[in-house]
Amino acid sequence: MIELTKNERVAVIFLLVILTAGLGVVAYQKTRPCARVETDNFETGRTEDVISVKGKIDINVATAQDLERLEGIGKSLAGRIIAYRDSQGRLASTEELKNVKGIGDKLFDKIKDRISAE
Repeated sequence: MIELTKNERVAVIFLLVILTAGLGVVAYQKTRPCARVETDNFETGRTEDVISVKGKIDINVATAQDLERLEGIGKSLAGRIIAYRDSQGRLASTEELKNVKGIGDKLFDKIKDRISAE
């Protein structure tokens, strides 16, 4: 058997308690249901529950990559949306996207169910 001093026994017990608590947290996280959250945006350094609220992309916080996931929006159009948002401030409604060059009624009708202006 290994001979331990009193301080060593206290340290081992402390580490075992921490290990047990950590395993309990991991087990709890695996069993509780949680919503899918989009994270890890390297462009701005954000790691928040970004863009997706009830499956919609919030055009007031979305990055170019987020916007490019929408049908009909490529890199340059996503850049124009962000430039418009930067110059005009938060968009009051999704309809305001029509003010961006390249977004007409037809494209807006394609994406309107997938966007929000929270």
